[in-house]
Amino acid sequence: LPKTSFFGGVSTRDIANLASKNPNLRIIVGHAANTMSYALDVGMTLRRYENIYFETSCSVSFGIYNLIKTIGHEKILFGSDSPTASTLPIEIEKILSLPRISHEEKQDILYNNVNTLLEMKS
Repeated sequence: LPKTSFFGGVSTRDIANLASKNPNLRIIVGHAANTMSYALDVGMTLRRYENIYFETSCSVSFGIYNLIKTIGHEKILFGSDSPTASTLPIEIEKILSLPRISHEEKQDILYNNVNTLLEMKS
């Protein structure tokens, strides 16, 4: 299974070092757009790593949009943190209401991307 990191205790430099030293390790950055400044840092610093994915729970909508435009929708994984931090309907609506993102891209974010990730062989 992929390694998960959450907003807060790990710097993007640490994540980049881990990804670089372990190219077969799939890393999921949780709460990847928790704030706009973090979304910008995460997107710009980590976009070149093929083994890093970005999860949307507790994220601001424009931060999610920025990540999609910076790294592509294929690396974005839907997350809700439900029921502790938010509700599932609110988190789903954040994805569905994103402007200028196709229906197919939203489907990928909501479920296809994680299915693809979990089916990958190490």
